[in-house]
Amino acid sequence: VETAGSGAFVTTPDDLVIDPRLIAYVQAFDPQAAGESFNPHVTTGVGPRQYLDGMLAEPFDTFTFTAPRASVYQLGQLGTAAKKLEALD
Repeated sequence: VETAGSGAFVTTPDDLVIDPRLIAYVQAFDPQAAGESFNPHVTTGVGPRQYLDGMLAEPFDTFTFTAPRASVYQLGQLGTAAKKLEALD
C-alpha cells in the first residue's frame, strides 16, 4: 500500500509505535529498490559505529550465494523479520 502506520508491522505491547523512518523506508522500497535497482543484502546485526566504519574501510571481496529456500516475513521494529508469513521452496 502507499501509506501505512504501525499497524502494518509487528509490534509488541511494550513497543506499539514503529519508527517513522522505517515506515518511510518500506513505503519507498518498491519504487526505489526493486527491479533493476534491487541490491540484495545480508543483515548480520548491529555494531558500534567506530567498528563498522573500520570494517567498511577495509578491502572487501564480493561473494555470490544462492538460497535454496526463502521465506516472507512481516517486519517489526528495526526492520527485523518478526512474523513468518510464507515459506517458499
